[in-house]
Amino acid sequence: MTFGADGKAYQIADSFNDSSLVNAILVSRSLDGGMSWSAPTTLLRESGEREVSFGFNDKESITADPTAPCNVYAVWDRLSGPSLKSNASARAFERAQGYRGPTWFSRSTNCGVSWEPARQIYDPGQINQTIGNQIVVLPNGTLINTFDLIDNHKNAKGLRGENIAMQRSFDKGLTWEAPIIVAKGQSIGVVAPDGTPLRTGDNIPDIAVGADGSMYVAWQDGRFSGGAHEDIALAESRDGGLTWSAPVRVNGGDVAAFDPSIAITAGGRLGVSYHELRGTAVTAFVATRGAGQSAFTPTAKAGGPTFEITSAPVAGGYFLGDYQGLTAAGDDLVQFVVLPSPSPASPTNRTEVVASRV
Repeated sequence: MTFGADGKAYQIADSFNDSSLVNAILVSRSLDGGMSWSAPTTLLRESGEREVSFGFNDKESITADPTAPCNVYAVWDRLSGPSLKSNASARAFERAQGYRGPTWFSRSTNCGVSWEPARQIYDPGQINQTIGNQIVVLPNGTLINTFDLIDNHKNAKGLRGENIAMQRSFDKGLTWEAPIIVAKGQSIGVVAPDGTPLRTGDNIPDIAVGADGSMYVAWQDGRFSGGAHEDIALAESRDGGLTWSAPVRVNGGDVAAFDPSIAITAGGRLGVSYHELRGTAVTAFVATRGAGQSAFTPTAKAGGPTFEITSAPVAGGYFLGDYQGLTAAGDDLVQFVVLPSPSPASPTNRTEVVASRV
């Protein structure tokens, strides 16, 4: 969800039919601060035909441009392959020779009244994909799309595995530069003491832009612990994304940390929210540092009580959702986290969204 400078709100969603695999990227807008919403506009719809070819749209995000009134940008990845037979596994689909996951984009230049036809803006190539695409706008109007670039085999650039990457547009999304690598991604995942994995946002970077044009990207990474557990890595750029600092660790470092979100206050205070797993206990934290400082202050507990990860819903692992949230409200930070509900056994109330002002 995003708010324009004029107060209009826009939300984007991935809608799908689980039985037919018909899926679509939909956008709605609100003219009254979210009290009411328009009927959805379809940016791209897949037929669900899977015996000949198949496409699935995923990890959508939306951004209102603070430098161009009524410009709104939508971006996502589209997984495609030659077919998805009824008896084929998702893993087999991802390994098919025709599989790829390019970045798709659409924009509105009239406050969401209409949207340009969705189009591909980056193709990582055969058996490769992007994920977690997210656009921010620099003070000079340059668009930055940040994402996780997954290369499943070696290529001319010597890339393999996960790479935190970004690409720029100097003409409001009409054309895009080739990606710039921010850092090598070294996520290793998070596992509970009982051996059950956690489904986290380990391949979804988050980005924030300061009033001076500085950029900060945060993601999960196992480099600092020597592969023992996940930490929260942060890199920054002061030249519009051309070069990036070496990654630094944000969290304390002695236990697994995951699901980072990042935001900058009006006064330049940088905040990074995340979860830490200590045994089976999960606690939400926010680490902050002031403008001009290089080190983060000790992490502060936020976002509600500590909870047991074993009380979370199970969907291919303990799962609270890929996304948590952090945003700025003047000089404060507001953290949004998903917690297991007090009655996790209830099929109608498995989780709750909690907001805390930091």
